[in-house]
Amino acid sequence: MSIAAGSPTATPVNCLTHAPTGPAAATASRGFFYSGLFGTYTYKWKTPLAYHGTCQQFTLTLTDGSAHSAHSAYFAF
Repeated sequence: MSIAAGSPTATPVNCLTHAPTGPAAATASRGFFYSGLFGTYTYKWKTPLAYHGTCQQFTLTLTDGSAHSAHSAYFAF
């Protein structure tokens, strides 16, 4: 299985409801790695400064059509 063309994406969402608040945008990858030792995948990417103060839904779509999402909040502490 591999990553579908145009994936992954980040979509701005409401921090409470996770409802989309804007269009999805492709992310800029710094590498996609698989660790056979741990059986895990790692996707490295640099978060844009424009994400500060927002919540985003990261969606990875595979060539089999399955989509896997995670939500993140970007706030400075």
